[in-house]
Amino acid sequence: MVFGLEEEIVYGVKSANPGAKIHIVGDIPNDLRVTVPNLDLNILRIAGSEIVTMILVMVLEDVALVKGLSKKHGYVSNLSQELVALGSASMLNGFFYGIPITGSLSRT
Repeated sequence: MVFGLEEEIVYGVKSANPGAKIHIVGDIPNDLRVTVPNLDLNILRIAGSEIVTMILVMVLEDVALVKGLSKKHGYVSNLSQELVALGSASMLNGFFYGIPITGSLSRT
């Protein structure tokens, strides 16, 4: 529903103002494209501290989420297993044009 609404808004703006700077992307492939990520070490030099900060926030948020849910529902959680799953999912996501994976405390 959200995508349909966005599509109608873009179509309406484009029709009402042909000079609007809204570009149509074109066909979006319906298959799952697998690529090898570009491992440019220059990125580490430029954004090294931001990368470390992002990883630290992801880990701390996941630990807080796991501890909170396990306490709330009365089960024992294995934080090592959770962090291995989080890291593996984030690394594999790089092959599929994904975004970093993390939990969310806002809805818990």
